[in-house]
Amino acid sequence: MHTSSSGSSLDRGSTGRRIQRSPDQFQPPDRAPVRKDWVPDNQQHVCMVCQRERFTMFNRRHHCRRCGRLVCHACSDHKMAVEGCTEEEENEVRVCDQCYSYFHPE
Repeated sequence: MHTSSSGSSLDRGSTGRRIQRSPDQFQPPDRAPVRKDWVPDNQQHVCMVCQRERFTMFNRRHHCRRCGRLVCHACSDHKMAVEGCTEEEENEVRVCDQCYSYFHPE
């Protein structure tokens, strides 16, 4: 089946930059990884979602509690309940935008 380019997983934002829109393509793991299985801090130097933001002393990296990837603040704007993951008695924990979109389709 042929699809038009408007159904592409890449859209252009207001700045004309290509923005990855992949909630339908991104598939989180079946179960949330435990902390020891998260992507190690020193393995990635840019956000694993947007691929643009470099991690620095001022631009901190965050781990998505649902997939374990390293993401920037802008790409981890949501919290949700993740089975097996509770931090300091919080019901909802930080997740990347792709995991949030996957589990909360609009």
